[in-house]
Amino acid sequence: MIVALLGAVDFMNFTYATNPCWANVPVAAVMRRGSFSYFDPKMAAGFDLHVDSVKEGSLQAGTRQAVVVLACDYPVGGTAAAYVFAERNAGAVFLAQVAVANWGADWGSGPSSIHVRFANQRLYVDQCDDTDCTKRAQTTYALRAGKLTKVAAPQNTAVPDTVFVERLTWTEVRDAVHAGKTTIILPAGGTEQSGPYVALGKHNRRVEVLSERIARALRNALVAPVIAYVPEGALHPAAAHMRFPGTISVPPGVFEATLEAAADSFRVHGFKDVVLLGDHGGYQANLAAVAERLNRRWASTPARAHFIAGYYRTGGGHADLDDTSLMLAVDPSMVRLQALRSAPQPVAADGVYGTDPRAASAERGRALADAQVTAAVQAIRRATAPRASRL
Repeated sequence: MIVALLGAVDFMNFTYATNPCWANVPVAAVMRRGSFSYFDPKMAAGFDLHVDSVKEGSLQAGTRQAVVVLACDYPVGGTAAAYVFAERNAGAVFLAQVAVANWGADWGSGPSSIHVRFANQRLYVDQCDDTDCTKRAQTTYALRAGKLTKVAAPQNTAVPDTVFVERLTWTEVRDAVHAGKTTIILPAGGTEQSGPYVALGKHNRRVEVLSERIARALRNALVAPVIAYVPEGALHPAAAHMRFPGTISVPPGVFEATLEAAADSFRVHGFKDVVLLGDHGGYQANLAAVAERLNRRWASTPARAHFIAGYYRTGGGHADLDDTSLMLAVDPSMVRLQALRSAPQPVAADGVYGTDPRAASAERGRALADAQVTAAVQAIRRATAPRASRL
């Protein structure tokens, strides 16, 4: 319906009055989705008009609405606005402008990004101070007598601000998928020894925290529960990390079957892009094999699996300087820092491989975590972008 909507809406009725860069944009340009370049004689500068961020939902039984965001990017910043339409037959009727955003010094203060979603026959509009929407002003709308009306958010019934599937109800997941969150991150961690000074759940906690950051940056993704049981070595006799108490290992076939079943579950529920992230180097090849098998089986469906090799931090050691610094940045409660600082340098017999971790710091870890998140977000966007025309 989205393509038909953008082709059918009569922008002539509101474009010149409400489009944030109306003075320089031909009406015909905003009648189709895409990006277009124009010139502003007053500013003596070119700018790009983007018609995108279309979201559809229902504010009343038997009706459909859509939100379209028009944005203009200038060399010194830009401005955007969100508009709501009622879909009727083959066309649409303009209801209201519901949000504005500005960025760049020349456009003044105010929200810098717009986020919208439909849920429980309400339209929630967030006008945010940053792209991750950590600070926001939320407005809730309902459809009353055919008109878009501001309403107070229902107490204790608003959808929580989370990207974790396990913290949502089934109806909230359903509504999130319908609102465009069709990417699911399937994170794999592991329960293994990381020397005497880092807790066994290192990989689980780290991939949970970083997956949340990645999902919020993508803005169209949710995060599945972390898979904590992974291959860690043979049991009889105990090998690799299994030589250290507390480590849990499962056979590679069990691990891969669990990933496949989880991915299939999300595909059944409407997710189109299943992203496999692994925080442990030992099973990266297993993740790649699972993605390849899923894509062969899903070839006739809209769904695809993506193994994101760029997430995993290659070249490092185990419970070493970088590994420990990452945990200090992600969750310092999992590092026995005082004991580590006063200990002799840990060695392989202690379960530590690589550089001396005693100089680990949260500052170093934050830089590593930022790089890891950025690399993953970019890789996921590249992997899923070619599918946009087929969604």
